[in-house]
Amino acid sequence: MSIAVLSIVMLCTLLPFSPVVMPAHALAPTVINVSSTTADGGYGKYDVIAVTVQFSAPVTVTGTPYISLETGESDANVNYSSGSTTDTLVFNYTVAAGHAASDLDYKDTSSLIGTIKLTSNSAQSATTTLPAPGASGSLSANKAIVIQNFSFSNPQTNQDTGLARDPNSGIFFLDSGGAGISSVSADTATLTASWISAANSPEHFNVYGNTLYWNTAGTTGYKAPIDTKVVSTWANASKSFDSFVRDNGINYITNYSERKIYKILDASPTTATLVATLPSAATGVFSMYNASAVGSVLALDGTTGNVYTVDTTTGTSSVYANLNKCNGGSAASLRGMVRLVDGTEYFSFYSPSDVIGRRATDGTITCPTLMDSGALKYSYNRANFQMTADSSALYSVTSVDNMGDRSGFMKFTPNFAWGGAEESHSESADTTAPTVTLAASSASSSSATITFTVTGNEAITCSTLSTTSG
Repeated sequence: MSIAVLSIVMLCTLLPFSPVVMPAHALAPTVINVSSTTADGGYGKYDVIAVTVQFSAPVTVTGTPYISLETGESDANVNYSSGSTTDTLVFNYTVAAGHAASDLDYKDTSSLIGTIKLTSNSAQSATTTLPAPGASGSLSANKAIVIQNFSFSNPQTNQDTGLARDPNSGIFFLDSGGAGISSVSADTATLTASWISAANSPEHFNVYGNTLYWNTAGTTGYKAPIDTKVVSTWANASKSFDSFVRDNGINYITNYSERKIYKILDASPTTATLVATLPSAATGVFSMYNASAVGSVLALDGTTGNVYTVDTTTGTSSVYANLNKCNGGSAASLRGMVRLVDGTEYFSFYSPSDVIGRRATDGTITCPTLMDSGALKYSYNRANFQMTADSSALYSVTSVDNMGDRSGFMKFTPNFAWGGAEESHSESADTTAPTVTLAASSASSSSATITFTVTGNEAITCSTLSTTSG
């Protein structure tokens, strides 16, 4: 028996590998970048910051997605604004009271919530995982946006409305809520309730040179060298005034009801001369402050929210700043201000009571909010009056009538870069020569002693008086 053997020869040819390519409409879009079209810098209440989320492909939004931002004790869920069917979605974040961030970012990688799908295939959902906060592609890595905030503390419960700081010693001066003047140490730890016990119920304070100036609720202004505490009078002109400043060796006072500013010379403390009448809209000018340049003063209007700059030579005035933004566009009731050595200015309000106004050197207004142990403290700023600052914080005072047991001397510590202590109200800016008169006693003989008396229109110092006989 024979067996047939069938041989099968197979010819195999190696073909090139062809990978399977998924169509674009099958790939889930992913987040590749989170940024903002808003400029780097500091922002406060009412400011709007545009947060952008970029995907790897155009996406379509259904409903209202939102992104959760890390804004301190109270986080912000920011709703979608625009960008559907493009690769970049926009979320417009309006800063609210109490929000704070030293470098704005979202909470975590899962902070983007909502229905977002691939535009070319509505069946394909986008992957909404965000870059880790701080990592490449995150908001804080791409931008440097600060949400300005002050944390509140109450170093002393002394009240009331007057406050000034001596730039040399760092000591704070405030009224005792009665007839005297209190002092608070530079570290705010020690209160001396009777720095001057009989100060005739002071209202507002200013430090010029080495002298503390203040006024009362009436017509009289007082001063005392900080080292000797010897009280004297600088104004008694039968003109009631609410606030004052000293500029170029001249005292200026403001009358709340008249909308007028007067000047009182050191040599004539009983004479008030009209300098300027503010616009009729300025019906609530509560206080004044030194302008950055000699020859003008700033008047704060508690009715319109305007700060007026007043030329003390011509009497003309114009709006220097308007703080109504900090009251949501309604008229803000201004009370006090301070200028730091870097030129940044801060303003206190009676209303609104949850923010402080900030004017940058370029004129930009922001409204940092106030916090206290994680809770908004609207009432603590309710009757905020004069302000001052040291190298790290802002200070103000308020009335016991409004604050209860949290009244008095308040400290606001910023979460953002600070511009230094209060700009000094130094008399060194006095470049106008004083006017002097010289009188001599008569002599009865050639050997008699002659007494010369030099009188100036402001405080003067004489070292040597040269005379020539003839």
